[in-house]
Amino acid sequence: MKSYVFKVVIEPDKFEDGREAWHASCPALKGCHTWGHTYEEALANIREAIDLYVQDLLEAGEAIPVNQGTLELPEPAVVVNVARRREPLADTDAKIAAVRAAVRHDFPTGHRTDACRD
Repeated sequence: MKSYVFKVVIEPDKFEDGREAWHASCPALKGCHTWGHTYEEALANIREAIDLYVQDLLEAGEAIPVNQGTLELPEPAVVVNVARRREPLADTDAKIAAVRAAVRHDFPTGHRTDACRD
């Protein structure tokens, strides 16, 4: 099993009526683009669009394009997207503390994974 990481472009856009929107595309996959009401929705939508595009390529027996902006790994991988900080630091710190407290509850000391360490 291989893993592929595709660079995406997400840009502010507007609906015809002037409301804010976000346009997302994957330059490596010709014609693969979508939109969302928020940045996060556009990112989720382009992730789904890329998955469907790649599945169609595989079903048609075509190669997955690997060029600049695409990374091919020989084994399974997990990609973590790190968003720009958009909320006040105090709110973010409170959310992090809440997640850590939940993790401690679900994984008592000695049973937590390395990713859950303080």
